[in-house]
Amino acid sequence: MGFVDDSVAVHADVQGVYSLWLDYESYPRFMGGMDEVTVIGYCRLRWTGRVCGVVLDWESDVVAHVEDTRVRWHAADGRETGEVTFEKLDAGDTRVHYQLEYDPSVWGVDEASLRDCLMARVHDDLRAFKTLAEASAAVDERPT
Repeated sequence: MGFVDDSVAVHADVQGVYSLWLDYESYPRFMGGMDEVTVIGYCRLRWTGRVCGVVLDWESDVVAHVEDTRVRWHAADGRETGEVTFEKLDAGDTRVHYQLEYDPSVWGVDEASLRDCLMARVHDDLRAFKTLAEASAAVDERPT
């Protein structure tokens, strides 16, 4: 099994950051290579896109959900299990911590290449999420 671990501090409150993360169908806005994420049932998601050069279509289940704290999922085909946690920091900031455990044999990609690609993908996706979350928070803070 391989493992990816990364985090980012987001200048936005934990409730807003967590709510944005739960908007699964908006993932293509910050996840590179994702064409579509569709909610297909209670806690079941269908993913389509290109990850590390591989065109993929798979399903995952959200297996744990703790409000404003964490989301955990498991791919139905065993390719990955992941967790994102949300930690309230000082001054209204939130740390988003992303952990992914993956099975290289399911991906059909060289293990070293897959590891490097997934590490870069998670890093870039978290930074794109940070940008999106901070922009959303700025819109929410505008006077009406």
